[in-house]
Amino acid sequence: MKITLNHEKLSKLLNYASKAVSSKPNIPILSNVKLDVTKNDLKLSATNLDMGINVWIPGVVETEGSITVSAKFLADFVSASTSDNVELELKDTVLQVKTSKSKANFNTIPATEFPVLPKVTETKFFSIESKELLKSLDKVIFSCSTDMSPGKIQQTGVLFEVVSENDKDSLYMVGLDGFRL
Repeated sequence: MKITLNHEKLSKLLNYASKAVSSKPNIPILSNVKLDVTKNDLKLSATNLDMGINVWIPGVVETEGSITVSAKFLADFVSASTSDNVELELKDTVLQVKTSKSKANFNTIPATEFPVLPKVTETKFFSIESKELLKSLDKVIFSCSTDMSPGKIQQTGVLFEVVSENDKDSLYMVGLDGFRL
């Protein structure tokens, strides 16, 4: 597996995917993010068995492959580096992450151990352009809690509410952490 990606996009989407990663998992694989490199993109998958997130990043693919790596360590390294591009390369069981100024090696767990995320087959509830959704989520997601303890896990998500008024549909998003709404 070998792919070159835009640093800014990878950093942002790793942070999004990390929202679904367990902070204190019962199973070690749940602290990892799954990397699936296909013909022209990278699919990041994360889950805590209650929720799952899949995001795709276009990139320059040399070889395809799949592996899991610690979401926290990978996200921290990528966000701390300052480069235009990031290269991910799997050598045996070690993921090498290179930028123009830094390099790191991460131990991995085989992708076959990662839980299968369910496929959504229901009809569409609403439709929104991806750029508009991301722009709106950026305005709300900062206020969501990161506390995954029992009783507070509901505050780690964003409420989506579709309201129809005068033949016009509106999407409202609400995030809270117990202190702000």
